[in-house]
Amino acid sequence: MKKKNLLIMSLSVLMSLSFVACGGNPVTDSTSANPSENPTSNTTNGGDTTTSNNGNTNTESYGVVVVPTTGATVTASVNVAHPGDVVTLSVKVDDGYILDEITLNGTKLTVNEFVMPSTSALIQYKVSLLSTDGMYIGGDVSSKLVLNEKTGVYEAKGVKVAIDSNVFYSINGKKLSCIAINNEKCFANIDITKTSNAPGFVVAGGATYDFYYDPVNSVTPCYVVRTSVDALPTNITSLESLFSGSIKSETTVYPQGVNHVEFTSSEYNENYVWDLYSDNASVAKITSLTNGKDKGLVYKSIDNSIYTVVDTYLEGEHTQDLSVKGDTVRYSGHYDVVATPSAITGMKKYQRTQDVAYRDVNAYSHTIESLQYEIMFGYSWGHENVVSDDVYDWDVKIESTDNADGTFTTNVNSYTSIVAGGTEYSSSSNQHNEYQMKIKFKKDGSLIELTYDEQNYNDNQFDFSGIKLGTGHGSFKPGGKDYPASEHTVTCKYGYGNPKEGKPTGIDLSKYFVSEITSASVTSSAGVEGQLKRLDCLTQVSPDIQSELSSNVKLEFAPESALDSWQYGVVASSNESVVTRKAQHNDLWTAVGSGTTTITFGNHTSESVNKTIEITVPESSGDYKYIFAYTSVYPYINENWTSSTSGIIPAGTRDSIKLAGVLTSNAYDYFPICTPESSSELLLVSYDQTTGMLTLDATPAKGITEATTVTITLKADYNLDWTAGKEGGSKLTVTIKPTTKLYDSVVGTWTIVLNDGETPESIGYDAKITFTDETITHSGKNYKRGNISVTIKNESGKTNVYTTEFGYQFDKETQTFTSQVFIAGTYNGKAVYTGSVKFAIDNEFGYLLAFATIVPDAPSAGDDGEWTSQEIIYIGDYDEGDGETDPLYYYYDFELAQ
Repeated sequence: MKKKNLLIMSLSVLMSLSFVACGGNPVTDSTSANPSENPTSNTTNGGDTTTSNNGNTNTESYGVVVVPTTGATVTASVNVAHPGDVVTLSVKVDDGYILDEITLNGTKLTVNEFVMPSTSALIQYKVSLLSTDGMYIGGDVSSKLVLNEKTGVYEAKGVKVAIDSNVFYSINGKKLSCIAINNEKCFANIDITKTSNAPGFVVAGGATYDFYYDPVNSVTPCYVVRTSVDALPTNITSLESLFSGSIKSETTVYPQGVNHVEFTSSEYNENYVWDLYSDNASVAKITSLTNGKDKGLVYKSIDNSIYTVVDTYLEGEHTQDLSVKGDTVRYSGHYDVVATPSAITGMKKYQRTQDVAYRDVNAYSHTIESLQYEIMFGYSWGHENVVSDDVYDWDVKIESTDNADGTFTTNVNSYTSIVAGGTEYSSSSNQHNEYQMKIKFKKDGSLIELTYDEQNYNDNQFDFSGIKLGTGHGSFKPGGKDYPASEHTVTCKYGYGNPKEGKPTGIDLSKYFVSEITSASVTSSAGVEGQLKRLDCLTQVSPDIQSELSSNVKLEFAPESALDSWQYGVVASSNESVVTRKAQHNDLWTAVGSGTTTITFGNHTSESVNKTIEITVPESSGDYKYIFAYTSVYPYINENWTSSTSGIIPAGTRDSIKLAGVLTSNAYDYFPICTPESSSELLLVSYDQTTGMLTLDATPAKGITEATTVTITLKADYNLDWTAGKEGGSKLTVTIKPTTKLYDSVVGTWTIVLNDGETPESIGYDAKITFTDETITHSGKNYKRGNISVTIKNESGKTNVYTTEFGYQFDKETQTFTSQVFIAGTYNGKAVYTGSVKFAIDNEFGYLLAFATIVPDAPSAGDDGEWTSQEIIYIGDYDEGDGETDPLYYYYDFELAQ
């Protein structure tokens, strides 16, 4: 069967429950899997002759179904009733909860009884907590989060969720969004809320969950684990719910305690077997189904703070699973395991944090999400409620049964008939496809084993002449069903419990790692071997796996089968005044001065494998055009800079600006080596080459009454000024503006400063910033709490609202802010990521705020489902005293409300 490319297809479908008359059990999709029968037949309502309790005899009876939820128990007096019967509801509310409402088929009841309608009766009820102090989950379900003294984690266990429900975490009065969820610790079908005014996320119904909040994790402290499937899958949606779920474009379905995985596929001709070992190791071996030969190896191990990996299995070459589509490169590597990334350089390409390394060791291919893509053609894709322009006929039958050992089994029998010429599948020939599946689950919905069989038939085996769109069926030709044109089978097994003892044995890894750098050479950008021009680079262009070395470096390795050459580059220079590592770069080394140095190539972790060569850097005639304050590369660093070489600063304050250099080739150097000098004692300057930040201190200018312009000269032995051939340092000009008011405190609510005749309605824009005296600790630092609310009306008249909270520190002596966004916000009712918050203060500028929001958007081709829709919002402007403002930031100043 030619399958449709699913790269842009979303599989996040929420679980739904429906009920059949006369019993109250979920409806079973009972349409026939035989193409000779009507595929759209449904179970009809049955009746009986029971006498009703109002004395009438009625041939129709209907089921009374109560949907349970945590916090209360509602029981109906009968399970089956006739129209006109009076049904009584008994209610028992648990301690700490209050009953909010009871509904009958969506209509609120005012008393605990009702008259049976001429249809099934679906009883639902909502409860809430009596007290919402402290920590709890709320929304459509409610439960307290209770501290587990042993683990330090807050828990709400055994929460029943009968139907898809909006849920949020409330932590000491603050509602957390879905961004706070640690998806890798979840085993649940959860998703971002589809309701614009609802915080939190959606949890699939028909199951019981444990909710967790870990206060140690300041970024993603929340996770959800399904403990019981209460409504067995009987239709497409409920079965798909056991395989689906995603937050921030990442799956949330991770079964707990997996120690063994087996996967076979006739289409891929592979047998995949993965095992987890107790000594921080795992191994997956992939062999051919036809001849048993090796097809791949995935080995991962942590030893003495070194993480070793060999991965020759290219899962991305034969799957529709978006999460592994990028797995197309064979590689190996040794990584240093570190507790946290460097605060200055971040994570180096030869490093992994402890949590990432241990997560990788426990990771396996053919996850629940990947399996969904393997089996979806058998029951969901192509089995729509309305046939498409090429799927003329379909049927699916899904049945589930409880097993004596507490597990349950789901069987699927289905077919699709595809007629060539449509656009949905773009099939070039007629296809009839028959599917059979058998899936066994643990009580919590964890996969135990799966078999999938797909048989495909063409015109030689199947008669398509009788098929009409949505109404007609085909039939097999004599003997045709016994000889399919093609067949695809998949099997999978998951094991649980303790890992195997020790580490994998009998695996030769030596052929995957470099044992020798056989040769090394360097050529300058001018084409001279053994030399470099100043600012020539010496290492890999990017830290990606198997990225090429920069054009002036050539390394050769042995053995040829090694897969870790991508980790090799410059690790040392004997004379760093000639060649040195660039500040805040992991592996970028560059020539900065004339002379001779010995360069060592290696990979940092395997120090015994290296190669040294001597190179010379001749005297330079000047490689820089100038050094300047570059603003567009770092748009959120400092908006006071009005050009690449000039800016403003309020008297009595401090500020910083990132420096950058530009070469004659227009290549940027973000951390130029230079020494700044100020032309006035009113402005003190210093430069940190490690961070690339130039600090300006205008506190000596406090009290000045007129604007003062100061020149800063940036001196370096290889700089030229803007004028070609003119020696000397590059120059920046800084205007110190008088400040008539400095603040002792900023606590209070700050509102927009409107011009005469303006109102928020007339300008389509309103905002307020509130600073409080409340202290809050984040990442070990104390901040005061602040919050922002921005209302923007776009050209179409739609109102969008942005809100977030932040921590701030205000130094009244220097009138400076430091800030940290530590609580995710919302934009237009959706959870967002927030970039940065920057404040500038004086009597003219008011507050300047810049933040970026990344809004989750529907996946599109090429973006792999990332959050790519970006809104950039600025509040504040630049009034330079000429009555004009920079049009890029044409917004409004703020003033403290009286």
